[in-house]
Amino acid sequence: METLHLLVLAVVSVGALACLGWLPSTGTKKKRKKEAKESTRWNVFHLHFDNLHKKTQSAAMVIDGGPKSTKLFRKETGSSERHFVLTDSEDKHSIRLDRGLLFSRHRLQIAVDNQPILAVQPGRKGTGTPKIEFAKKAYKCSLQGDVKDREFELRRDNRLVAIVSRRAAATVDGARDGCYRIETLKGEKTLPLLGVLLGLEVALGKPPAE
Repeated sequence: METLHLLVLAVVSVGALACLGWLPSTGTKKKRKKEAKESTRWNVFHLHFDNLHKKTQSAAMVIDGGPKSTKLFRKETGSSERHFVLTDSEDKHSIRLDRGLLFSRHRLQIAVDNQPILAVQPGRKGTGTPKIEFAKKAYKCSLQGDVKDREFELRRDNRLVAIVSRRAAATVDGARDGCYRIETLKGEKTLPLLGVLLGLEVALGKPPAE
């Protein structure tokens, strides 16, 4: 009888603690498990551009962390005002930027490994937001957020595949000025995303902080 009484008291006590929020509920445990699982699905790395907004052949796109730490160097292929290419040190991969001619001279075409992925039409200088057109067959994505402020997401079929933020790079990670913090789903190809960022960076121009 006494054992039964103690068992009843224990059950009541556990129930009371759960009601007061002192014990994690089943829902909380599931949420924590889901969050832990989500955190392992993402790669986080930083990206910054060196001398991109200066008339120099030493411009580079530098990637720190993530699946691979690498650096893409600028290689001129003609007039620097019209087009240039960023290649890796082994010349295996490339991101090419081409400007249009005459009335479309401000329009930018971006290709990754010779595959066009998007076109960017810069907005009005200092005020406008660039217009972006993805090459659907090569890189099926939509962009949501504040492009001008360099804070946005990339989605494919309404599924989040990448988060880009300059603000988080400084406030969360304490990274150098001008860095992007990039989070991508593991398995997501990095090079097309870098092509998107290159096109937007050129279209937007030099950031105020730099």
